[in-house]
Amino acid sequence: MSRFTRSIGILKQTGHPLFVRMAETGRALPMTFGLGRILGREAEGHTAKRRIGGALHRLAFSQRYLEACAAAGAMRHDLDAFPVGPVSETHQAFARAELARRRGLNESSGAGDSAESSVCAQAAARPLDTPIGSGKIITAVWFDECAEVPVEVLEQHLWKGSV
Repeated sequence: MSRFTRSIGILKQTGHPLFVRMAETGRALPMTFGLGRILGREAEGHTAKRRIGGALHRLAFSQRYLEACAAAGAMRHDLDAFPVGPVSETHQAFARAELARRRGLNESSGAGDSAESSVCAQAAARPLDTPIGSGKIITAVWFDECAEVPVEVLEQHLWKGSV
């Protein structure tokens, strides 16, 4: 089962037309900003919020979602599945770069989905309250800006609720 399919299986349970449509068509639709906050407010309990947040994260970094964001003329959608605006050039460039990076990794390792699956399995096995790691740098996208950010900085902002 792909990252996209697992994520949509969780998110369509919210009943929002955006996720129902993605589940029915098997196509990813770029999402508008702030959906995580909206879904977090709707969810009852800490576990449900974490589960929805994790599913949104996996969806946003799935192959299908990145391909949808990288497509020319891609539009972002709200929870009712209506287009609300174009995907910025910065985000399209980020999606293309991530897809190219993954192609390079798959070609050099000779592994296809198994590389992604093992990373997913490792993440799923990690306790929810375990910090992601120290000394790692990730590429963060915030509005129209891409930046290399130390994981510790991102974690501090996430735990404080300022992101």
